[in-house]
Amino acid sequence: MPETLLPLVLIGPVLIATILSDLRHLRIPNSYCLAGLLVFAAGALAWPPQDLPYRLIVAGAIFLAGYAGFARGLVGGGDVKILAVLMLFIPVPTLVIFANLLSFSLFFGVAILLALRRLPTAPPAGWTGIWGSRGFPMGLSIGMAGLMHPWVVFWLAGA
Repeated sequence: MPETLLPLVLIGPVLIATILSDLRHLRIPNSYCLAGLLVFAAGALAWPPQDLPYRLIVAGAIFLAGYAGFARGLVGGGDVKILAVLMLFIPVPTLVIFANLLSFSLFFGVAILLALRRLPTAPPAGWTGIWGSRGFPMGLSIGMAGLMHPWVVFWLAGA
C-alpha cells in the first residue's frame, strides 16, 4: 500500500497551489489539473495494474457527478476537475478514508472561513476566497483532504 500512496505525496505541491489559488482568486487554473494528470501518468507505473481501471472509474464517476453539480451552479468547474484528478491518486481500498477526510475538511474549511470573515481586522487585498462574500473556495477542502490522506492512511496502518 505505501508505494501506491507515493504519487499522492508527489501531487502535494499541486494541491497547495490549488488551495492558495482558490483562496486568493476563487479560481483553480486548468494547468493545475494538467500537472496533476502528468504526475498521475508517471505514478501509474508504480501502482498494481489491476487497480488502474477502478481508479479511472471512480474519477470518471466523480467527474460526472461534479459536472451535474456544476450545471446546477452548486460547485465550481475547477473544483470538479481537481477533485476528479485527485481521485485518480486515491487507492480504492482507502476511498472511505478519503470520503471521511473530505467531509472533515469541508466542515472545518467552512468553519475557518466563517471565523476569518468575522475578524474585526481589515482583510488583505486580493484574497477574494477568504474575505469575499460570494462563496466557498472548495479547493481548500479538496486540497486539505488530499494532503492529509497519505498521512492518515500511514497512521491507521501503523495503529
